[in-house]
Order: sequence, then structure tokens, then C-alpha cells
Amino acid sequence: MKRLIVVTAVVVAAVGLVALGWVIGRHGAVTKVDHQSLYVSHTGHWTGSDVPVRACPTTNGVGPGSSSGPTGPRQLKTSLTQGVAEQLEFYSDSSREVEPTLAPDGWQCSATIGADGTTNLLIYPPGVLKPSSQSGSEETMGVAFNQIPACRECVGDLVCPIFVNALTQLGYTSPSTYCPGYEPTTESVRFLEGGPTSNYGLALVADPAGDPGTNELSGGDYSASGALDYAGGGEEPGASSVSCVLPHADQDVCQAVVNRFLFIAEGP
Repeated sequence: MKRLIVVTAVVVAAVGLVALGWVIGRHGAVTKVDHQSLYVSHTGHWTGSDVPVRACPTTNGVGPGSSSGPTGPRQLKTSLTQGVAEQLEFYSDSSREVEPTLAPDGWQCSATIGADGTTNLLIYPPGVLKPSSQSGSEETMGVAFNQIPACRECVGDLVCPIFVNALTQLGYTSPSTYCPGYEPTTESVRFLEGGPTSNYGLALVADPAGDPGTNELSGGDYSASGALDYAGGGEEPGASSVSCVLPHADQDVCQAVVNRFLFIAEGP
């Protein structure tokens, strides 16, 4: 049943893909446009059981990624129809080893992998500048994926303040000193597993337009939809997140992105 729910959401999401649009001015500035009329789809030629995985330019540790080329799969099998599949794409690092993230086909992307395995994957529209901060501004659009396998402080930074006791659970005696964010009153959180005081959990997070919150890239002209997965128990804590920011007309696309993340987080 879980697979059916995810596939259905992606099918609905494909309808919204034709509504996006961007115009780049003479000096590289992004000009506000009618998203309902100017988007040109980067339609591929793959089938529903053959969705490509794009290898994004990657920075590893303190230097660029290996030049040996991708080692992970070039495609993933899905249950999507061809009409839906050819409008979407999976994105990963240069070796295609990072868990692939679903996003519209034809976007730009970059990946950063730290020495401890901490990973950030950023996917953003063609023809625009890469978002330069975690908070969105004006017409910021994009999909961001983060995965932290070990760094305790990094895990705490990512999940607070959604999981309010996370930093204490991770060994910090003054949590308020270390938590870099806050939960605005306008932010909506729904726990699918665990709860705000649990040392584990899975939560949906929504930030309205104009209010920077927990979701990466939130705070700009468009609302942000995302999810957090937290495992704070044991000797090696971990956390991951996804965030999707698109115009209101394309929120079905963000729902598909988040559902893909939830499907992986919840397991088979």
C-alpha cells in the first residue's frame, strides 16, 4: 500500500511540472515571470521502469570529487508510467552513491560530502544562480537533501527545534546555546513517528512563504515543504532531511519529493 501511495502522489505531481518558468536578464539577474506560461519542460525519453539518476558535480571533503566517474546505478526502476517518468529525474552525487532525490528533470545540481560522510545535495532550476544560503530570498526555488551519519553536533543542528530534546540527548549540557534555529509560530509540524521529546522520529514540516523556518531554502516568496528523520539513540546518531520550495501552483511536485523521502525513511 505504501508504494501505491507514493506512486499516486508522483502521478499527481507531474501535472504541476508544466507550470514553472524562469527568465534571466542581460546581466544574469532573475526576472519575475508568469510561472503558468513560460516554463519549457525538459522532457526526457525514458520509461517508467527506467528513470535516470543524474550524477551531480561533487565536492568531497576539502577538495573536488574523484575523477574516476560514477560507480552507482545510472537508472532506477519505478512503477511510474512513461508520461510521468520522463518529466522527473533522480539526483545524486558524482558516484551516484548518495540516496537519490527526486526532482523535476533538467535542473542544475551540486553535492557536498564531508570527511565524516555528512552530505548536502542541492537541486535548483536551470538558468538561475545557485542559492547561497540556507534561507530563501525572493524567488528562490529548489530541492535540498541533507544526510548526517555520525556528527553529533551536526545532527543536533539539523533537527532542533523540531525534536526539542535532541541536543540534550546528544550530550550537550546547554542546548539553547547550540541550537542555531528556532521554530516560528507559523511553522506547521506533524509527527509520523515519535514526537517532539523522542530520541527518534519522522516529521513533516511546512513553512509558509516569507517565514524562514526549519526547512532549508524557506523564507522567500514561496512556501517550503519538507521532512526530518531523526535517530538520536545509540552510539552513532544520525539524521536526514528534505526540503522543497516551489510556487503554490506546483505544490503537488513538492509532495512527490517529500513522499519519496518518506518512503526511503520508513523502509520497505
